[in-house]
Amino acid sequence: MVQQNSENLIWVGLTGGLGTGKSTVAELLRSKGFSVADADQLAKEAVSPGSQGLQKLVERYGEKILNARQELDRKALADVVFQHPSERQFVESVIHPFVQKSVGELKDQWQRQGQKLAFYDVPLLFEKNLNPQFDAVVVVSAPMELQIPRLKQRTGWSEAEIKMRMESQLPLELKVKAADFVLENSATKKDLSLKIDELISKLRNWKRKTETSKEP
Repeated sequence: MVQQNSENLIWVGLTGGLGTGKSTVAELLRSKGFSVADADQLAKEAVSPGSQGLQKLVERYGEKILNARQELDRKALADVVFQHPSERQFVESVIHPFVQKSVGELKDQWQRQGQKLAFYDVPLLFEKNLNPQFDAVVVVSAPMELQIPRLKQRTGWSEAEIKMRMESQLPLELKVKAADFVLENSATKKDLSLKIDELISKLRNWKRKTETSKEP
């Protein structure tokens, strides 16, 4: 993994599969006092009411992608993208520049504050080849028999829709193989919290590869 970050802040990518509990990990990290940037939240801000991003999407797809409050209906937009995969590139061209700028500003702010460890919660970290940006990558994992029920309960999606969305992402087993650290989330929240404490201890002693070797 190519390291491109400062010597002061250890910048950690947090990702996983659908229904593995990545959001719960982010929540627990925040409760322990760590800063976590959220790619999904930043993406929502990119297309918030009155934003240029939302205006561009409405110009292309019409008001069918808006709800009664004139906010983006993310499910309606997702339906458009899944039906017409070629449209994904346009949507990403609207959202990603804002997200990249915003997360860069957050990272700089946390670095100026003297934070030693911070996280970026990114669902498509590997799919978008973002792993070289991080000092370490953590993957949250869970067995399929837990992923599907969790997603059904949280989203109301059918099993067919869940499998279609899973197939649009890199298989979880490949993410696990590419990770620096894996958090297995198949038990209780308390168990997960203890695993996070162990992870934090390891990350605090994590040696960037640039400290021990240089690329030719």
